[in-house]
Amino acid sequence: MKESCPLNNDMIKVDLINKRVDVLLNDSVIEERMKKCKFRYPDSQTPWQEIARQYTGQLSEGACIDTKENYFDVSNTKGVPRDNH
Repeated sequence: MKESCPLNNDMIKVDLINKRVDVLLNDSVIEERMKKCKFRYPDSQTPWQEIARQYTGQLSEGACIDTKENYFDVSNTKGVPRDNH
């Protein structure tokens, strides 16, 4: 797939202790780039890509699959689960 925005070798700061990744750019540079770029995500090629794209949280939250709202209190919202194995 052709990139809509070119790679640019920007510097980032990775802080493992505080679980942060920051790009080392001024806000004005980021805003200008966002205006110029038109992001388009490719279609999912597998069900796993679709699931990951739909349910993976933000990096700042741990980038974990987040479906707890869909299955919270299952027995009252969707009925008692059947034995599935």
